[in-house]
Amino acid sequence: MKLLLLLLAVVLVVDDEVLTISLAFEKMHCDECRTTVEAQLRQTHKNAKVTVEGDTATVTIPEGTALDLAKIHRALPSDLKLKSIGLTGRGTVTAKGADLRFQPRNTVSEYPLANREERPKAKDDRLAELRKELAGKNRFEITGELREKDKTIQLVVTGFKKTDWTDK
Repeated sequence: MKLLLLLLAVVLVVDDEVLTISLAFEKMHCDECRTTVEAQLRQTHKNAKVTVEGDTATVTIPEGTALDLAKIHRALPSDLKLKSIGLTGRGTVTAKGADLRFQPRNTVSEYPLANREERPKAKDDRLAELRKELAGKNRFEITGELREKDKTIQLVVTGFKKTDWTDK
């Protein structure tokens, strides 16, 4: 997880003009932890909105703002262990050979897309479903979870829908 946080600076788009990342922790120890996490995460990005509910912190920042996960990681209390990093964002999906890649809107970054399982059952194969939807239109809102595999950051797709936007 540390390598994931140190290697990745992500810009994703959610709800038209903001970027959101969800940090799920194994356990929040106390109310002081919640208050500390909220205050520290607010300082990581100008205009960041932070909410902490239960064991999850959500950071929302304006679209086009680079999200530096290493900076966020440094802001977290050392005794809190991250369980997962969830993302939902708009961008373009392209096929490169057998692989699908996601490029968040207004960025140059690309991330390989993956299923949760390497060989999923047909009903769980989100990438096969996404590949079918690629015909003619490649703008999607992708929901997923970041994971590290073979020193590569992947976005494991849990859901998607076609979307569009007006380029400025």
